[in-house]
Order: sequence, then structure tokens, then C-alpha cells
Amino acid sequence: MLEIKPVKPNTAELNDFLALPKQIYQPDHLMQSEEEEMALIEGSHPLSSDLETYAFIGYVDSRPLYSRTSDLLSR
Repeated sequence: MLEIKPVKPNTAELNDFLALPKQIYQPDHLMQSEEEEMALIEGSHPLSSDLETYAFIGYVDSRPLYSRTSDLLSR
């Protein structure tokens, strides 16, 4: 069964969200800044006062699906 869950700070979903790119891409093709993504989701990024971050990760049968999204909305 497909399940889409919101990503919140200090959750298993956050860990899965941050780990997923490393499972998909080779290290030399990885464009992710894990620290920056975590700061945006936690609200501690310098731009967090101007942006709202909404992140989601998909699961199939309780396993992370190769799909995630993060949307930034200007306040």
C-alpha cells in the first residue's frame, strides 16, 4: 500500500528523507546538502524566517519508496 507521510524534525521520516538520495545516486552524482535540508525542515536555516518548508516521503509496505518532495513557500 502506498502511503505519503509528512517529514517533521526528529522523526523516522526525516531520517528516511535525508537518506534516500544516498540510496539512489552514486556519491559523485549526489547534489544534496543534508545539513541544509535538515535546517530547512527544522526551521533553523537562515531563510526560514522568509520561507515555509513542507517535505514529504512516500512508503510502500512501510519501506521508503524512491520518491520524496520538498516545497518552499515564500511568506
